[in-house]
Amino acid sequence: MARDATGGVGGVEEGRGRCIANVIAAPGIEHLVDFVALSALLLVGLVPSRHEPGASFLAHQRWRYRDLIIVWGVRTVIDLVHGPSISKATELPLWAIDGLATFIFAVAAWGVVRWNHRRPWRALGFNPSTAFYDTLWSLRIALGVVSVRTIFVVLLRLPAPDAYNPSGPPVWHGRVGAFIAGVVVLTLLVPVAEELFFRGVAYGPLFRKFGAAGATVSSAVLWAAGHYDGLSARSIVNVSLTLVLGIVFAEVYRRRESLLPTLVFHIVGNTVAIFRDGYLATLIPVAGVSVGLWIMSAVLFKMCSRSRLSGTTG
Repeated sequence: MARDATGGVGGVEEGRGRCIANVIAAPGIEHLVDFVALSALLLVGLVPSRHEPGASFLAHQRWRYRDLIIVWGVRTVIDLVHGPSISKATELPLWAIDGLATFIFAVAAWGVVRWNHRRPWRALGFNPSTAFYDTLWSLRIALGVVSVRTIFVVLLRLPAPDAYNPSGPPVWHGRVGAFIAGVVVLTLLVPVAEELFFRGVAYGPLFRKFGAAGATVSSAVLWAAGHYDGLSARSIVNVSLTLVLGIVFAEVYRRRESLLPTLVFHIVGNTVAIFRDGYLATLIPVAGVSVGLWIMSAVLFKMCSRSRLSGTTG
């Protein structure tokens, strides 16, 4: 969640002082986006809540629009903190700083749900009796999409002359521990925190303001704004993709009445992104593993569906 900070370090004491001074740096354009989003949320708060959800899933969620603003405010403050600057000032690894920031964000979102519900997981659609079925339903879709996409990229990369020879050692070379910790943050902590807020906390209050379509689009826009990272082609592509995925995720959350499917989608997507380096030495094993897991999840889902059907008709 924390973004990179630039700037050199002089002498030991001088450099440490500069790092501490730059922990809370002057807002860049990416931070201004957070403030603009917060201002927009405050203005939207003036819009009366005229849409009551028809589905009991959303109707029973007791947190309100002010809770959305509070959690986004926490996130805005967190994003003002520059992870690299804190890492230099405290000598803590960057994955620990980013992990702590994401954890605080997750706790803020979870606290809103827990404050209003004795059984918060139930309020977010986690039902023990359907959790396995929902997980398999999500896995077969996510792994199917990943498999098709990875195979397509492999076929595109086959004629490329640089597709076979990586220019350097693997990213985990010489720092396996830090790599594993970073993977845990990216593939578990980040999806949990973001799904808790952008779908779990945000969607219901936005539904009451704008209805189903408005909540889907506005929650996706908020998620995309949270991924803005400066004026660059890569950032624009990332924001655009996040916006599209946000619309899909919001609709899945509303229709399936559970946070579990989008959480599975998010975890699978972030996991695959780690190994997307463009080289066939990585892409081909990823394609093989994803296809194998997709077949396994599809078979298990079919078996589970038959079991549920026989239990219903029996």
